[in-house]
This record gives sequence, structure tokens and C-alpha cells, in this order.
Amino acid sequence: MVQQYKVEKANYIKEMFNSKKSNIFNDYSGLNVEKITELRTQLKEINSKFIVVKNNYIKRIIKDIKLPDMDNVLEGPTAVTFTNEDINEVLKVLFNYTKKSTLKVKGGWAEDRIYSSEELDSLSKLPG
Repeated sequence: MVQQYKVEKANYIKEMFNSKKSNIFNDYSGLNVEKITELRTQLKEINSKFIVVKNNYIKRIIKDIKLPDMDNVLEGPTAVTFTNEDINEVLKVLFNYTKKSTLKVKGGWAEDRIYSSEELDSLSKLPG
């Protein structure tokens, strides 16, 4: 029998994918609770959320809402940054955080297309 909290979490994550225009996939390996909390606080200031999600949940949700296959970014520990804000501002926070931690930006979905980590890094350097 499926535990109710798992169903509720999966539904919440699915709603986040449906309601946010940008989803950035991150590898949070090596980040302790203190570092994750610090990053979440910075992202919250720009109305974004950083949520650790099991890859299996993400794969099912992506299939359900008919997003393109993103298996290449769904390897290893994954946290998703959800936002409706300007993606450049969110990327600036994430890529600045990669400079002082083990966080890695793996790729993302924004403006109805998939972006590689390199493309997102380039976007983060644009003025705005």
C-alpha cells in the first residue's frame, strides 16, 4: 500500500512542475543541511524554491505532463529549483553558489525548451 505522504509529496512536486515556468536540475552531493538551508534562503528571496526530489518521481511527473525526456540530468542526487521569476536572477544565485560549494547545475527546462548546464551558465552571465 502506498503511503499517503508519498502521494501528497508527488502531487505537490507535480503541481510545482505545472505551475512554474522554469525548472533547474541540480546535483546537491556534498551539501550539508546548513548549506542547503543557506541556498534555499537565497532562492526564497527571489521567489524560488529548491526541493530535493527522487529521480523516479521526476521521471514519472515528466512523463505525465508530457515534457521532453531529461534522463541525462536525472542521474545522481537531484534537487529542482522551481521559479516563475526571471531565470537569469535564479541562475546567478545558483552559479555563484557553485563557486563556494559542491553544488552543480545539471540542466533545466525553461521557455519551453531543455537547456544544458553550459547553456544555463551562459544565460547566468547575461545582464539583467
